[in-house]
Order: sequence, then C-alpha cells, then structure tokens
Amino acid sequence: MGWLLTIPMGAFLLLLGIYWQPNPISRKERKLQARLDVAQGVTPELPASTTSDTEKPKLTSRQVQRYLRLLGERAALIGFGSFAILVGAIDDLGKLEDRGAFLALFGLYAGMIVLVQRTEQRRKLLVFWLMGIAALLTWGRAQSRGVAVEGDWAVLAALGVNFLFWLLVNRRFPPGSSDVIEVYGME
Repeated sequence: MGWLLTIPMGAFLLLLGIYWQPNPISRKERKLQARLDVAQGVTPELPASTTSDTEKPKLTSRQVQRYLRLLGERAALIGFGSFAILVGAIDDLGKLEDRGAFLALFGLYAGMIVLVQRTEQRRKLLVFWLMGIAALLTWGRAQSRGVAVEGDWAVLAALGVNFLFWLLVNRRFPPGSSDVIEVYGME
C-alpha cells in the first residue's frame, strides 16, 4: 500500500483527474443515437465545439446521475493524487544528492507531460496512458539505480514547470485539431 503514496503515483492520479473529461452520454448511447439517425435519414449533428449555437442537449435523470458520479470520481482522483504528492514530498524532504540524475529524470518527465499537454483532445487519453507506462518504467529504473528521491523531486519539478507552461503558453495557444491541419504540396 506504500507505493500508492509515492510522488509518481500521486502525479499520475492528479494528471489523470485533470485530463480525463467525463461525458454525460455513454459511448453505447451515442452509437445507438447514431444508428437511429441513420435509420431515420437524419444527418448527424456536428460536435458541440464546431456549432455556433450554445444549446446544451437535454439529459435524462440517469445521464445526469452518471455525469455527477463521473465528476465525483474525477475530483477523488485529483484529491488523492494531491494528497499522495504531499505525503511523498514530506517523506523525501531534503534528501536530494545526485543532481545529474535529477536533471536527466526531470527532462524525461517534463517531456512526457508536455507531450500529453500538446496532444489533440481526441487522442489525449491514449497518449496519457502511453506516457504513464513510460513514466512508470522510468520510475522503476530510477528505483533500481538508487536515485528514487531524485526521481520524486524530478516529478514535482516537472509538474511545476509544466503548470507554468500551461499557464503562460498552452491556454493562449491550445493544441490544434487534425481537422484544421493542411498539407501543402500534396495535390
């Protein structure tokens, strides 16, 4: 149970809670609605992000309950992740010894988080899981090399630097969508 209160696990849970966007309508309900629309000859609507009107779809009470449950799970992920980071930071306070390992691990973790930040919304969760696996392998390697404390502090520093990157750059210039990208010279 001690591995749940480590800084890398806390960072993973915190980022999962931040990047996961719960949808009140399940995938099964969306597929069913698409089939009904095709059967009735109705053209499918564009996603809400591309329409000009700001109408929100009417949700059933079951969908509202599902959405509130998912929001609660998201809040629990963020809360538990923050708690694990805090416990891990208090445990490792003042034990940093190898600056070279810290800088190398910081670069790896910061690069992984930036990659997730700059991924388009449709692929963000997939890239998050792939980078989570890569971060877990990196963390395991740091544990086996005896630089676990440096790895923990590198995760904290990477979270801080990437938060500043998000605050200064990512909010003004969000990642583009693959629908908007144009390739010149491929006529």
